[in-house]
Amino acid sequence: MKLIVRTDLEKDTLDEINLMQLLHHANIIRLYESFLLKDNRVFYMILEYCPVSNIHTFFKDFNL
Repeated sequence: MKLIVRTDLEKDTLDEINLMQLLHHANIIRLYESFLLKDNRVFYMILEYCPVSNIHTFFKDFNL
């Protein structure tokens, strides 16, 4: 789960979130759900589990 402390969700951010929810591809981490808490300050994104610790490690491990 990814946590974003919300100051102001701009339209571009909301558009990207909507697009991420539509994408289903093996090379893209899937966004399953997103929501705001009642106070509208904390935004949560439920993402697909990625077993790689970070992108640098992934590229290093696969010699990319």
